[in-house]
Amino acid sequence: MATDQTPLEPSKAIAIPSADEMRQRIQAELSGQDVPDLTIFTAPDNGPLILDGQAIDDTVMFLDGMLIVQLEDGAIIVITDIGGRTYEIEPVPGEPSREQIQFIDSDTPQSSIEPAGGGGSGEQTAILDVDPLIGLPFNPLLPPTNYPFVVPRELEWAGAEGSESRLAVVQIAPAIAFETDGPVTIQLADFARVQVYEDGGETIESVSVTIEQLPVGTTVTHGTLATAADGTLMLTFTGDDATYNALQITFPTDFSTASRSDINSGPLSGSVSAVSNFGSTASLTLPIRLVFEGDVTMDGPGTLALVETDGVVDFRPADALTPRATDLDGSEEVTSVTLTMPGQIGLPSGTLVSYDGGTSFGAVSSQFTFSGTSAEYEELIIRLPADFSTENPATSLRALLTARTNEGGVTAGEIDIAVGFELDVDLSAPADVSGVEDGNGDDGSGVTVDLGIVVAATDLDGSEDST
Repeated sequence: MATDQTPLEPSKAIAIPSADEMRQRIQAELSGQDVPDLTIFTAPDNGPLILDGQAIDDTVMFLDGMLIVQLEDGAIIVITDIGGRTYEIEPVPGEPSREQIQFIDSDTPQSSIEPAGGGGSGEQTAILDVDPLIGLPFNPLLPPTNYPFVVPRELEWAGAEGSESRLAVVQIAPAIAFETDGPVTIQLADFARVQVYEDGGETIESVSVTIEQLPVGTTVTHGTLATAADGTLMLTFTGDDATYNALQITFPTDFSTASRSDINSGPLSGSVSAVSNFGSTASLTLPIRLVFEGDVTMDGPGTLALVETDGVVDFRPADALTPRATDLDGSEEVTSVTLTMPGQIGLPSGTLVSYDGGTSFGAVSSQFTFSGTSAEYEELIIRLPADFSTENPATSLRALLTARTNEGGVTAGEIDIAVGFELDVDLSAPADVSGVEDGNGDDGSGVTVDLGIVVAATDLDGSEDST
């Protein structure tokens, strides 16, 4: 295994995650999340896996049957479906700044030694009969004269004249796209390419593609879409390499593999295989992921205009704003709603709240916060005390509404509640008023009569007076 043993400078040291942290990152990536600096590949059946850089020796490890490699730039490569094969990391021919991983089928013979006679009481242990010369391109015990050329074990001989075949289907990038509010188009050749040893006269005869469980509404530029038993679509394609390179798949608006409404969520199962003119075959399993995006909005005017009365005033925040998931395929839903009402002075003293649509009410603090589902939010009613208004004295009564969806969508909006005042004043006077003629004296200055009129403000919150 050819590797660079030059130690990293201290300023370029890379943090190596622990095994538990690595498992968490891998699980997050497989669930559809976008994990920075982590890419998952399926080990190719034939040919190398080309890395976008060079591996750090002491970071290479096996974890739960997966090969983990960390590159010098900090990127982590996870290779699955190794199938018990060994591996070698070597430079990419002609590209010294990049390395590739060759996966090698184990061909080491095994033998065992057993005790003679009728056996003994001790345990029998299998002993590997390992030939240390297996895998070397020449035998170092022979005189160093003319070393015969030995084909590396990852190559095959095919054709009538023994031409060398290097047919391989290589994954060059993770097959990941991102959901949008419009159709999403991918080109398979951006993720997997077919390679041959052209200098040896090998050419690509045909390329075949199969992708299962595509959503209804998917379109392709080449190949055939057929309806499967579960109602999803299956793509089958066979054509030349040029047609494969032009093959595009367009997914419907708002589709993601991480959140589906038609079948269980998960990566699409794809495979790419090829046949060369030498009769050689190669294939690659290609999981395809579309990461979801949040699609959620607020419906409603965002304002409530109420009027003070001599009784309590009820209002329902949902009449002002209601969150709604806009994902067209129906896979997204609002999972949590939060309403906070801090305002300038908070809710007035005596405010009550109902969580059951007005059947029952309970006391609430001035700094009110509600968290629940969309259905529970619809049932929320707030009851303001009698004679409360935001006009006298002038104040503000606002609420902040936040909603989240199962696909990571977040939206927020403000509700402005205005309560206009009404006049609360009582005017009273006696039915009859009497006075005495010349009550102010015989000087002709008249008479003074007390009409007995009384004006009283009856506003219960004390905001109104008789001025």
